[in-house]
Amino acid sequence: MSISIRQMRSGLVPILFAAFWLPGVAFATVFDTTVTLLDAGDFTSGLPAGATASYAIDSPFTLTQDFGTGFFDGSPLGGTLDGLSDGSASTGLGIGDNVFPDNDHYVLSVSAPGSAAVADFFGGAATAGAYDWTLSFYGLSPTGLFDSIKSTIMKGSITTVDPSTSILTVAEGIEWFVNGVDPATGAVGGTQRAGARLVGFDSFRLQTLSGGGMRLSAVPEPATLILGLLGFAAMGFARRRSAA
Repeated sequence: MSISIRQMRSGLVPILFAAFWLPGVAFATVFDTTVTLLDAGDFTSGLPAGATASYAIDSPFTLTQDFGTGFFDGSPLGGTLDGLSDGSASTGLGIGDNVFPDNDHYVLSVSAPGSAAVADFFGGAATAGAYDWTLSFYGLSPTGLFDSIKSTIMKGSITTVDPSTSILTVAEGIEWFVNGVDPATGAVGGTQRAGARLVGFDSFRLQTLSGGGMRLSAVPEPATLILGLLGFAAMGFARRRSAA
């Protein structure tokens, strides 16, 4: 089943968290993709401000999120980007899969510690934030170049594991939607950011592959990984029983 909340990019979704959702999913995030190193020629205005390396996301991805509570950030465009209010909007939904088919609009940027450029919801000015990396939505030029940064959907800190591997922790454990909303009505185009918590993971692994290239993958939380292993074991037991 294809499940998507459409990320409210086009303004066609009239209500916040208007979603198809899949209840009871413990960890269905599918984020395991190669990434391609970009250079200044891939952007209409050069590399993102402060970025030491930027990467295109090579494949569509899916994030499992808890849509039961909406999180709002009351910052206006160009305001403080890291002020998080507590969850205040009960949506009546639950855990569901958020599908991103438009991976070609997203750029992962790695910056010097605490200097990543982050953008408020759709069309907000990009300003320096206290983060090491960002995953942001970009507009595309008619020739397919990355144009202006539109919205930063995730950002956070980086921990180097070894020369080929880094862990990118998601600040607040939240994916912020591309457009601003009106928290009173849920209408797209309001003056607050809105987001939903990630389920089953809160970090990515950025790894240099032995054969060349880079891979970005979600790192399951320990409890989720154990549940997944138990699920596979149960499937194997059922198969053995059916074959007996």
